[in-house]
Amino acid sequence: MPMRRSVETAASVPRRPASLALALPRSGVAFGVAAIVGASVVVRSLAAWHKSTPAYFPDEYLYAELARSLGETGSPLVRGADAGFPALLQPVLTAPFWLVGDTALSYHLVQVFGVLVMSLVALPVYFLARRLDLGAGVALGCAAFSLAVPDFLYASRILAEPIAYPIALAAVAAGTLALARGGTRRQLLFLVLVALAILARVQFFVLPLAYVVAVAAIAVRERAPTRIVRDQALPLSVFALGVAAAATRPGAVGQHGSFLDVDLGVGPTERLATNAFGLAYAGGWLLIPGAVLGLVLALARPRSREELAFGAFAGAFSLGLLGEAATYGDVDRIQERDFFYALPLLALLFGLYASRGWPHRRALALISLAPLVVVAVLPLTFATAAEEKTQAAFLLAAFRLEQALGGPGVGALALAAASSVLVLGALACSFRPRSGAVIVLGLGTAFCALGSLGAAAYDLEGTARVRDRYLPAERAWVVDRGVENAALVRLFRVSGDTYQQLFWNRSLDSLLLLRDVPVSDAYRIERVSIARDGTLVSDGRPVVRPLVIDEYGGRVELDAAVPIASAPTHRLWRPTGTPRLRFVAEGYYGKASLGRSGAFRIWPSSPSGELSGRIAFRAKPDFRTTLTIRGPHARSVYRLVPRRATAISIAVCSRGPWIATFEATESAWDGARFVSTGATTPRWIENPGACARRGRP
Repeated sequence: MPMRRSVETAASVPRRPASLALALPRSGVAFGVAAIVGASVVVRSLAAWHKSTPAYFPDEYLYAELARSLGETGSPLVRGADAGFPALLQPVLTAPFWLVGDTALSYHLVQVFGVLVMSLVALPVYFLARRLDLGAGVALGCAAFSLAVPDFLYASRILAEPIAYPIALAAVAAGTLALARGGTRRQLLFLVLVALAILARVQFFVLPLAYVVAVAAIAVRERAPTRIVRDQALPLSVFALGVAAAATRPGAVGQHGSFLDVDLGVGPTERLATNAFGLAYAGGWLLIPGAVLGLVLALARPRSREELAFGAFAGAFSLGLLGEAATYGDVDRIQERDFFYALPLLALLFGLYASRGWPHRRALALISLAPLVVVAVLPLTFATAAEEKTQAAFLLAAFRLEQALGGPGVGALALAAASSVLVLGALACSFRPRSGAVIVLGLGTAFCALGSLGAAAYDLEGTARVRDRYLPAERAWVVDRGVENAALVRLFRVSGDTYQQLFWNRSLDSLLLLRDVPVSDAYRIERVSIARDGTLVSDGRPVVRPLVIDEYGGRVELDAAVPIASAPTHRLWRPTGTPRLRFVAEGYYGKASLGRSGAFRIWPSSPSGELSGRIAFRAKPDFRTTLTIRGPHARSVYRLVPRRATAISIAVCSRGPWIATFEATESAWDGARFVSTGATTPRWIENPGACARRGRP
C-alpha cells in the first residue's frame, strides 16, 4: 500500500509539462546531442558512399524497385506487377531520389538519407532519458549508445530499418507519456507513430500489443483497472479495431504470408534464449545486470508514473521483439535485425537503476555472475559460422574479428574476455554512484562503436567482392548500351546474382525462368519452355526481345541474335530475328572449369533438322579424375591426368535436338561450387558432311 500511495502522489504532484521542447537539450548539452548526431551522419555517410553495390538481396532490390515504381508510376510494383507489400513507408520517402536518373547517384543519396534519418534516434532516446529524470550526462550517454549500435550497418543498406529505428523509439517515448499522463493529444501522437512504425516494418504490430500489456500492468500495480481502461479508451479501441481488421485478412503482410504462420515447433524457448543471448552480446553484456534491476524496480517501486509506464511498456516491447525473432522468419539463427530496437531501452533501464544510487549491490553482483558464466561456457562460434550470422550485424563484426585474429576460437575467446571485463568494470562502477553510470554507458558505447566498425568493414569488403564477381566496370552495363525492354533469362538451376543485374539495370523489366529453375522471390516471373528448334516460348509466344542470359551455370550460344555486352556471369544479346538456342554447355563455369556433372545440348539451325559436327574443348585438371560423356548412341571415357591437357571431341550426328551428359568421378570445392577439371570453353563446330562420311548412327 505505501508504494501505491507514492505512485499516485507522484502523479498528482505538478511536474514539468510533457512537452518535447522542454525535454530537449539546452546550451552545452544541446551542442553535445547535435555533435553526436552530426558526427554519426558525416562518418557513416562517408563510409556508405564507399559501398560499391548493394548485397543484401532480395530485400534491397525489393525496396529499391518499389521506390522506383512509386516515383515513375505512382504504384508499388515489382517487375511490373503489384507487389502486395504493405510496409511502404521507406519506398514512399525514398522515391524522389530514384528520379535522379543515375542509378549510382540515387543509390548513394538513399544511403545518406537513411543515415540521416536513422541518426535522429538520439532525439527520442534523449527525450525519454530526461523525462525519466536520469540527468543530462546519462541522457547524453544513452543517446550516444543508441547511435553506436552495430545495427547502424543497415543505414547504408536500402532497407526499412533506417526509417523504423527512430520511429519505433519515438513511439516508445510517446507511448510512455500516453500511459503515464493520458490525454487525447498524447494518445493520438502515439497512435500516429505506431501507424508509421507498422508502415515501415510490419513487425511493429508488437507495439500495440506491448501497450495493452503495459496498460494491464499499470492497472494491476495501481489496483484501478476501471479508471485505467477508461483513461486509455482511445488507443485500446483503435487497437481492437486493428486486431479485428487483421483477423479478417491474416495474409495482408505481403510476401511474408500470414501473421498466423508462426513457427512453434521444436525449441521455441531455446530460440528465445538464443536471441536474448544475441541481444546481450550486441550491447556488450555490461548493461544487462543493471537493466534487469532497473526494470524490476520500475515495476515494483516506481518513483513516478513515467517510470512505471516506461518499465511496463519497454519490458513488454523488448520481450515482444525477442518473441517475434523466435517465431517468425529465419528462426534457426539469431535475428538481431528484428530486435536491435531494444538496445537503447536496455541503456535507459540501466539508467533507471543507476539513477537510484546503485542500490541492491549484492543482487547486482549475483546477476552479474550470469553473464560471466554464459560467455565462459557458451562460445559465440556457433552463431558466426556460415549463414548463421546473416541477420545480425554484431555477428558480422564478430566474424570479422575472428578473421583478424586468425580463427573462430581465438575470436570467441577475445570477445568472451572483453565482455567479462566490461561486466566486472560495470560492477566496479557501482562504488562510484555519481560518475559510474556515465562511465558504464561510455564503455558500452565504445564496445558498440567497435562492433559497428567491424560490421562496416565486413560489409565493405563483402560488397567489393560481390561487385568484382558479378558486375563489370560499368555497373549499369545494359542501360549504357541503350537497350530497353530487356529480359533476364535463367536456364540453369545454378545462377549468378540475379538481383545485381536487376538492381543496376532498370531496363531489365522481366525475369524469365526455365520450367525447373527455382524462383528467386515471391514476385512476378515468366516461365519459359524451349521449342524443338530452340526458340524460347512464353505463354505460347516466342520471346523476341533483348535477352540477358545468366551464364553462371553454363555457356549459351544463340542463333538470330548477337552478343553486344557482357558481365562476369551474364551476356546481353540483341535479336536480329527470333532468338533461338543453338548450343548450351550446362555445368561449364566462367572460371574455365567443368562441374562434376552437366550436359551439352544442341538445337538444329536448318529446316531439315540435321545436326552434323562435333563439340570440342580441352580439359586440364588439378587432380586425377575420370570424365565420362554419354551421348544418344555412344559413350566416351577420358582418364584425365593432373596438369596435363587432354583434347575432348564429341561427335554429333542427329536429326532434331541432341543431348549428351557428362560426369566426373572426382571433384573439389573451389569456394563457390564443386568442379572436376579446368577446361577451355566448349564449342559446337558444325560440319555438314561429317555424318555422311562417318555413316550416320
